[in-house]
Amino acid sequence: MLGPHNVCVVYLQMCVIVNRFMVAQVACLLAQDRWGPRCIIPRRVCVVVLLSVSFLLQFRPQMYDYHVANHELDMDVDCVICMSEIPAGISSTDRMTAPCGHVFHTACLERWLAIKLECPSCRRSLPPVRELD
Repeated sequence: MLGPHNVCVVYLQMCVIVNRFMVAQVACLLAQDRWGPRCIIPRRVCVVVLLSVSFLLQFRPQMYDYHVANHELDMDVDCVICMSEIPAGISSTDRMTAPCGHVFHTACLERWLAIKLECPSCRRSLPPVRELD
């Protein structure tokens, strides 16, 4: 039978476990905020006996190159995020093209994707911006 002292010990142990779990969650969120949301997914994995690298890497999200060099603008378009014009002759580093074909300023879309991985024009789901390895 549990006495009052035993209940307090069990309750204290549960509080410590929950507290450690919450600290681990906060640490994970802070790491993702500082180093990006993919920081906890391994980039290069040592070969483990039963798991191959290709098996583990299939769980990483597919990356898309938003700076498509061969996609040239025929005419001026408007960035729907900042509502200013994107000139036709702008370089591919100053503009980003989403998989759905919509074009945005690089700074505008990077700020947008930090908040929401969705196209501002058509609301299609977008992949994360490619990280430099």
